[in-house]
Amino acid sequence: VDVAIRDGENIVKLEAYADRILQFKQHSLYVINVSENIDFLEDTYRNKGCAFDYHVTKTDIGIAWFNDHGVYLYDGKSVNDLLEKEGMRLINEDDWSTFIKDGTDDTDMSSAMIGYIPKKKQILIKNENNDVYIYDFVLRAWTTGIGRITESTAMTNFALDADQNLFYIDNTTTVRKTWQTSSQSSTGFEYRTPDIDFGEPGVRKKVYRVYVTYKSGATTNVQVDYESRCNNLASCRIKTRCFI
Repeated sequence: VDVAIRDGENIVKLEAYADRILQFKQHSLYVINVSENIDFLEDTYRNKGCAFDYHVTKTDIGIAWFNDHGVYLYDGKSVNDLLEKEGMRLINEDDWSTFIKDGTDDTDMSSAMIGYIPKKKQILIKNENNDVYIYDFVLRAWTTGIGRITESTAMTNFALDADQNLFYIDNTTTVRKTWQTSSQSSTGFEYRTPDIDFGEPGVRKKVYRVYVTYKSGATTNVQVDYESRCNNLASCRIKTRCFI
């Protein structure tokens, strides 16, 4: 199939999903329908290409990938922007560009990569500084972490072992390292919400209490700090509820 020739772009990656072949070029994505007797070009998506083949991964529900514009999922019917939810931005363009290019230290994104965690139905994206963004397909939400990938000088691409665990190999020590899906201890946790307008952005509101509920296996002393755009911070109180 002559998809697009002499367009100034190279083919970076080929993937297949739901009787479709996804041809990733540097700036464009071509979706080829192979379900009929005659193969044909079904869709063309500009600015949906990828820079390297390890910027694309296969999941249970489609093909996921990223570029400097965003993170996407092809589900067999259409391309969905995972940085958006119900018409609202979950991560703005500047924050994403800063993360994936590590400021200006990795402008070609050659150190960034993506992997899929089947047991959690999550995709993990790391940048050059080993910070991560994790997207949960169930919650349709993002989590971020600082320095969550450990390596000496370099590392292999992400891969899945026989038990479907996400792993990589450290370049210097040749040690296989597996991504831990279970909860880990932490001295701090930050949760950011989008603007909460209760469906009426033009109406002034007063919020007097915010409840934070958490679950623990033992008695803990959780200290909650917060930042708010509320005009009357003195009247705001945050209460915590613990379930053991």
